[in-house]
Amino acid sequence: MLNLNLLPPYYKREIKIRKINSQILYISILIFGIIIIFIFLLGLINLFLFIQSKKIDAKIREINRELNLKKTKEYENRIKEFNRMLGSIDEIEREKVQFSPILEKISHLIPKEIKVNSIYLNNSREVSINGLSPKRENLLRLKQVLENSKEFTDVKIPLPNLIKPRDIDFTISFKYKR
Repeated sequence: MLNLNLLPPYYKREIKIRKINSQILYISILIFGIIIIFIFLLGLINLFLFIQSKKIDAKIREINRELNLKKTKEYENRIKEFNRMLGSIDEIEREKVQFSPILEKISHLIPKEIKVNSIYLNNSREVSINGLSPKRENLLRLKQVLENSKEFTDVKIPLPNLIKPRDIDFTISFKYKR
């Protein structure tokens, strides 16, 4: 088949330009449609991501709230434990015996003739004195002075300490009142 075109060259160019223009228009509409679909898909993806970010933000807030609640409870427990320890320390402090006033009172009551080797004190307010007395009378005077004192009770000297008349190694025990 033979294709014969008898149109003048001017019309031929115009028809060719119209064909190219129609193809450009068709391609432009197709590209524009693809761009519109792409923008629509991007909008859907954006909406999906926005919804997901809101869900994630809500979960993060919930987890933070739970963590803060756990931390708050942990801090409350620590504070309770610390307060309990402070209460124990306060109780110990109230029960603590100040030994220096006891020692001062004892030192004023012991006759000068008696030599003290050691003094034992404990928290149950028991006192024990070990020493050397040159005479039995000095030891008995110490016992009497301690018994007459308002600060001391239950003064005890073991009987073997009173057998010797001179150079007596003695132990005397008593309790201190508050």
